[in-house]
Amino acid sequence: MSEFIKKSRKYRFALISHSYKVAEAVRNCVNPEIEKVEIAVIKIGEEKDMAYKMLDRGAEVFFAYGATRRKINQTIDQPVVDVSRTYLDLITALMKARKHSDHIGLSSFGKPTDGVDILENLLGVKVHQFVFNNITELIQGVETLAEDGIRVVVGGGVSKRTMEAKGGTGIINVPRKSSVELAFEDARMIADVRRKEAASGERLRTILEMIDEGVVSVDNYGRLDNYNDRAEQILGIRMKHDIDRPSSEIGKKINLIDVITTGRPKIDIFEKINNNNIFVSSLPIQIDGDTQGAVAILKDANYIQDMSRKLKESSYQKGFVARHTVADIKHKCKQMKHLLAKAARYADTDATILIRGETGTGKELLAQSIHNLNHRKSQPFVAVNCAAIPENLLESELFGHEEGAFTGAKKGGRTGLFEMANGGTIFLDEIADISPGMQARLLRVIETKEVMRVGGDRYMPVGLHIISSTYKDLYREVRAGHFRADLFYRLSVLKLHIPPLRDRAEDIPVIIKALLKKQCKPGYMPLTPDMVEQLKHHQWQGNVRELTSFVESYLTLLNGSTADEQLFVDLFQELREQEALSGPVEKFDIENAESENTKMQHPEDLFKFSGNLKERLEKYELVIIKQMLKECQFSKKKTAEQLGVSVNTLWRKMQQFERPA
Repeated sequence: MSEFIKKSRKYRFALISHSYKVAEAVRNCVNPEIEKVEIAVIKIGEEKDMAYKMLDRGAEVFFAYGATRRKINQTIDQPVVDVSRTYLDLITALMKARKHSDHIGLSSFGKPTDGVDILENLLGVKVHQFVFNNITELIQGVETLAEDGIRVVVGGGVSKRTMEAKGGTGIINVPRKSSVELAFEDARMIADVRRKEAASGERLRTILEMIDEGVVSVDNYGRLDNYNDRAEQILGIRMKHDIDRPSSEIGKKINLIDVITTGRPKIDIFEKINNNNIFVSSLPIQIDGDTQGAVAILKDANYIQDMSRKLKESSYQKGFVARHTVADIKHKCKQMKHLLAKAARYADTDATILIRGETGTGKELLAQSIHNLNHRKSQPFVAVNCAAIPENLLESELFGHEEGAFTGAKKGGRTGLFEMANGGTIFLDEIADISPGMQARLLRVIETKEVMRVGGDRYMPVGLHIISSTYKDLYREVRAGHFRADLFYRLSVLKLHIPPLRDRAEDIPVIIKALLKKQCKPGYMPLTPDMVEQLKHHQWQGNVRELTSFVESYLTLLNGSTADEQLFVDLFQELREQEALSGPVEKFDIENAESENTKMQHPEDLFKFSGNLKERLEKYELVIIKQMLKECQFSKKKTAEQLGVSVNTLWRKMQQFERPA
């Protein structure tokens, strides 16, 4: 006996018979080490009830004979092994019957027993054979034999009792030991197969219940044969009572009937079932080229959206890394050296830092560099552009929200960026553009170092280093009533100002060299010294970002060839014309900057200004420049010509007007 069989669960078999002799023959062949056999010798009509009782007690395989076997098969969906008789068994029984009479009745189940004529000649008897298909026919057959004067019958227990009730003799055709042992081998094999099928089925059910998609399958007749709980949730229906029943309604809704009919899959079909938005993929189950059923995979559209958002959040969170350091800020001028030295000192503290600079000067680059110099460098660096997120979403993005906090709120709630940045740095870009309400909430975060989600009922502590930036003059915004003074002072404990590229022309060659090293092969120099000199003297309204864009455009069009003077001139002229047609909008918004006390037509309006003579003249210069810019359609070149000054002078005066009064 193998060690595996000894350790495994014993087989549980059951025998239902009408004969004590058959029961004894089976009992003598039981191997108690590997199997348990429950034996029941019953009366006619007790087959069904006894089979169910044994099934409830755990019977895996049944033993039976003849009509009893058929009746059990019709009663339960369980394998029944036939305890077969051999010709040797029949000869033995006929020899016993011959002692009582040479006219012997013989009951045969389902079909006549072959070779009876040979046995008659061999034994010198007359065999009166009859065929039966159920117990009723068996009893009638034995009674007919008795009426015809036959006093002995060979068969099973029912035949024996029926003949004895008529005054005759019944001989049990008892199976030999070898026949019973073969039956046990069949039973063990069937039990093993069923156990493996059950284990496979249980594994499949476990897998189906673990996956997030709904699964529904039908056989080739469209009858439901498998599903998981998730399918019921997605479809909004119960399917427990539909197993093994025609499920054409369900099958039609999720395309299974169509797939069985055509043999072709239908992938990601949008369906609306019971007000649920569902994506359905239905595929045929093909065996040897024939469609033997179909399976549908159901995906809740809302769940897909939720998972997509989770994936984005996960990717976003994994991207919360400051990738740039001070080494990435290419410079040569003293201004930048002084700025970076100051930034390094600021990085030693957790005090708030306000970075001011025009668009394209590298405010986030500097913020990342500070983070990587700080003791929090191994923690998240979360950057958020406050101007790029709609006002109604910014609060939810920064603070997160609880489930059901508002219409469309994410199921299960959402973690805000402040929480995600906990322990690290949060970089609030374009901070000047947040609303007064958001300014108040941000002030509380800075003061209390705790946040509450939208719709939440508790505060959560957060440890953050807050760095903010703006291209605007926040002090001027405070004086204009656009920004809270208390928040301004909280955000600007330490201040850094990145000078525009036009004020540090000596940095331009260094920046260009770094760009070429990054994008070109070693030794390749597509710019002549004269080209670099021209780039040094350009104003670069977009600063480093604009310079980078120009160099990349030139390299792309150059396509690896040598320096092209004409291409450079064309691109540079295009750049100049573009800047000539557009004023420095973000620094000098004419329409929005204009106020009542600057709308002047006469010199005597100077008295409307306050301050000394120089201050009043500077303010009136602003009015003149604004009016001339309007007349020249905001072209700096034309404005400078009309005012008789250079473009550089015009630019410088415009910058002066942006300084705090």
